Amino acid sequence: MTQLTTQLQCDIPTETAARLQKKAEEMNLSVSKYITQLLQKDLRTDEELAKDNGWPEGFFDLYGSTQDAPLERPHQGEHQAREPLL
Repeated sequence: MTQLTTQLQCDIPTETAARLQKKAEEMNLSVSKYITQLLQKDLRTDEELAKDNGWPEGFFDLYGSTQDAPLERPHQGEHQAREPLL
């Protein structure tokens, strides 16, 4: 499947361009392909990130969806005095 592409032009510092070129060469990629991969990774949607990290589809949509009373942590009591480790 052929993907449509758009040419973009941007100005970046010379040192950054050199580092970009070196990194692309190390990965056996053109600078264009390397930048595309970086952007695709950085611009993933929340749904894509969740799927990539093993969360089921729609999992985060559940947050705040219950009508129950908020969870409250009960009083934990006083801290027990312990001997120092060292």
